[in-house]
Amino acid sequence: MRELIYVPIIHTEVDMGSMAEPLKREFIQKFGLAKWRMHVRAIDDFWTGIRRRIDQLKVDPHRLRIYQDGIPICGRELEIVREVSRLGSKNHQIVLDLIGKGASLEGTEDPKLLVEEYRFVKELTAMSDPEKKKQAIEQARPLRARLLVKRDRFVAKRIHETLQPNETGLLFSGIEHRVDKYLPRNIKVSFLIYRLPFRSLRPSV
Repeated sequence: MRELIYVPIIHTEVDMGSMAEPLKREFIQKFGLAKWRMHVRAIDDFWTGIRRRIDQLKVDPHRLRIYQDGIPICGRELEIVREVSRLGSKNHQIVLDLIGKGASLEGTEDPKLLVEEYRFVKELTAMSDPEKKKQAIEQARPLRARLLVKRDRFVAKRIHETLQPNETGLLFSGIEHRVDKYLPRNIKVSFLIYRLPFRSLRPSV
């Protein structure tokens, strides 16, 4: 039996890289600075809870294989995690701690699909006219949904190919993703936390 523990995550500013500033600016324009600060505090509390729950897991770290949203198969996976962790990502700090205890890190995503997603979000955030932007988001919704499914299918395939018998996988994946829908039945899936209460923390594009 193989087991996968699903960790639905919320990205911090650090995790969003170059897209963080325009997304933050747009959020503040829509909801105000006070709401932004509340949003940041809520995400900090969220990650404190995630770390606590992971620390409570009774899993041998040497039989733990980590899959991380946004980490491409590239040969530089650990270098990327170290760099983003150094910049302050709570997500990647947890991953790095687990690796230090003996867990294995896997390249998780198709680089081409990640580039496509990045270009998609960048084009939308660069639009200045609110009405045109709203229309563009609505028109692009089906395209983005298809891209999300492609990413989820790829990650599920990657997990199936790399997770070995008697190992536990830990998948850190954004709350919009549903990788679990595409996993084979011989992988037992459990959730570290309940998903739904955290959907309201996701800022809109």
